[in-house]
Amino acid sequence: MTDLRRYQIVIGLTLLALTGCPQPAPPPPSPSGTVETPLRVMVVDDPPLAAALAREWLAHTEKKIDLVEVTTAKAAAAEQLPVDVVICPPKLLGQFATRDLLLPLEESALTDPAYERDEILPALKDVETTWGRRTVAVPLGSPQLALWYRADLLPAGTQPPRTWEEYAALVEKFEKEPGELKQITAEPLADGWAARLLLARAAAGALHRDQLSPLWNLETMEPLIANPPFVRALEQLAKDNRGAGERKLLSPVECYEKFQAGECLFALGWPGQSVDGKSTTLADKQYGVTQLPGSREMFQPTSAKWEGVENSETIHVPFLSASGRVAAVTRASAQPKIATQFILWLSGPTVSGRAAAESRATTVFRKSHLLGSWQAPAELRQPLTMYGEVLFAQPLAGRRFALPRIPGSDEYLAALDRAVLATVKEEKPAQEALQTAAKEWQAITAARGLAKQQRTLRSSLGLGD
Repeated sequence: MTDLRRYQIVIGLTLLALTGCPQPAPPPPSPSGTVETPLRVMVVDDPPLAAALAREWLAHTEKKIDLVEVTTAKAAAAEQLPVDVVICPPKLLGQFATRDLLLPLEESALTDPAYERDEILPALKDVETTWGRRTVAVPLGSPQLALWYRADLLPAGTQPPRTWEEYAALVEKFEKEPGELKQITAEPLADGWAARLLLARAAAGALHRDQLSPLWNLETMEPLIANPPFVRALEQLAKDNRGAGERKLLSPVECYEKFQAGECLFALGWPGQSVDGKSTTLADKQYGVTQLPGSREMFQPTSAKWEGVENSETIHVPFLSASGRVAAVTRASAQPKIATQFILWLSGPTVSGRAAAESRATTVFRKSHLLGSWQAPAELRQPLTMYGEVLFAQPLAGRRFALPRIPGSDEYLAALDRAVLATVKEEKPAQEALQTAAKEWQAITAARGLAKQQRTLRSSLGLGD
């Protein structure tokens, strides 16, 4: 069979899946028990990563793979996945797992010494790649927002802010005397990022130690986004970003680039491949990076009261899955063992630093990446090492706030995006904007089925089978 014919077959199967038609039977195995067809790999919204993994697999095995590239919207609507492997944003795991489209991974495969699972960022192993109580994917790297600060401009003896209140005080101080800074802080408010920014800022106050779901009431699916911690976070966000509505709204990487260009005191973002070819101008000793500010109190939704964070607890809460890619084996795979070997190889210590590094949606996620195995442009190597050290300094356990991974996640986030921008642009006060978003969330949940969304939410939080 020619490569063209194989490609035509895969495209046909994918179109059937995306339109909800029945899936054709997989090709029969050869007498030796192996399937004489290339691996079929679906890559969601990531052409650079698709090209890299195809190139690396060809060099590794001298065999081609059949690539199917689709958009996030098409992948989210897929009733079936007629491929062996799917590579997608973490938020799509809920969509696929709910329809039982993913094959859970065996613990024996994950604990293979060659995979070196112990050197992977714990949050990715424990939260982002699991569903219910099973591991259904392997990580390819998921960036988290971090705080970049000008160490050379902070007042003598001043440490980088540990709480949002300390951050706001420094922003206000420098707004009065900005010097040569074009703006004091750069925070990601571009399309799709405003909601994520709010969740990251609210995480430490909105997730109580006794709470599993900070966004919905698990018993009723009542949205919690109009509760005091989110209102407080949005009010602080809007105040710290006065005038942002009159500037170009930025992505996290663009915020980092503006910071490295010497234009601002603070930036919330991460280092990544530049789309515009901008270069670094700051010397290493001029800046630093640390985890996002936190909160010394957390909101108890049942009592509707604020409680202090105990001395044994951290005031910081990581915000996970804002971006990134994961790889999973599908239940439709005709060669699940080979497919499992493929994703472990792709996520493993030898190849991940070359293949995953090509994606604009990933970042370092193994300790070996910090030692040079992550292939990045020269100007990003030191910032990525500093950034990775911040990620690996996070507590091994404790509170973690993840982007919702349930069906319709983009719809929920779009509604929250509108609320954030309405407040930043001074069109609505925070409370009113978030109440409007909460009503939209209720409508989205009702349209998708309250009971179904509730079951999915529970599984995404590690509850159930």
